[in-house]
Amino acid sequence: MPSSANRSSLPCFVISLAESSRRPVIAEALSGLGIDFAFIDAVDGRKLSVGALADVYDAAENARRFKRPLTAGEIGCALSHRTVYRRMLDEKLDQVVVLEDDATVRDRFAAFVDAAQEVPDAAEIVSFYAEYGHVSASPAFDVAGVACHRASTRISHAVGYLIRRSAAATFLDEGPKVVTV
Repeated sequence: MPSSANRSSLPCFVISLAESSRRPVIAEALSGLGIDFAFIDAVDGRKLSVGALADVYDAAENARRFKRPLTAGEIGCALSHRTVYRRMLDEKLDQVVVLEDDATVRDRFAAFVDAAQEVPDAAEIVSFYAEYGHVSASPAFDVAGVACHRASTRISHAVGYLIRRSAAATFLDEGPKVVTV
């Protein structure tokens, strides 16, 4: 973790390809906010062989549940997030923040991290931004001045989220193979 004044004890993991040019940008932004973090080297699914992809991806279950097959990049991304979930269980971490390396963080994010203990226990995942999905119009709760809305549909393509160990365990309990993003 980069050295900085630790804002909280909440672990923050940034998923990033080892050779990504985005690493210095997110590192500077998080360090500037005083947020300690660790990089998680992402799995580059595009570099996996057809056999390796078949070993980690359940195409039949994906076809049953979703409209389209996953790309190799999406499979790698899902494997990368699963790495964080396994680490949570192994290290007995109650909750962590997970960011993609292209996330934009500002002061409000730092305030949220500082106050993460205010997130209600029932909120197993708090997405910071998602490309797909819908949320309720009225906030369900507030953390450090940030209104948090309950998802009314499945949320996906988030650039960051807080996740509790119980949700990580649920995702890993779904099976050893990737089925969806």
